[in-house]
Amino acid sequence: MTAAGNSQPFQGVAATYQPAFFQFSFQSTIYAVATHLDFSVAAGNGTLGTPTIPAKPGETIILWGTGFGPTTPAAPVGVEVPPTGFVTASNVTATIGGQPAAVSGAALSQGFAALYQIVVTVPAGLANGDYPIVATINGAASPGNVMLTAHQ
Repeated sequence: MTAAGNSQPFQGVAATYQPAFFQFSFQSTIYAVATHLDFSVAAGNGTLGTPTIPAKPGETIILWGTGFGPTTPAAPVGVEVPPTGFVTASNVTATIGGQPAAVSGAALSQGFAALYQIVVTVPAGLANGDYPIVATINGAASPGNVMLTAHQ
């Protein structure tokens, strides 16, 4: 219910695993929200209206998402995550441009609710360009239409 009134009823799907990266779009392309390890934005220059630096092949970056499921230890539901490590209970795998991308960590982000940080290394052999990035956990895959820009 809002000041504009009630919406029509609709159905939603809830599952233990529904991985997805947070996204932004530029010129009708959907990109994953990613940062370098210093938390500066990893995106193609100009895609956000400010200078940015794309991820480099071989670089380790952080992807930001949701829906990566239970953690160890079990995280509190619907509240900010306390400053203790809450890693995903199942392993996360990733591909960038169809190539395996090593995942070195996947955990809830301290001080947020349901915000996961997935730490991946961009495959070293990628040429400059935009590549689909897909994460999989416990058989569930993130949407395949989300891109990451890689550039030397």
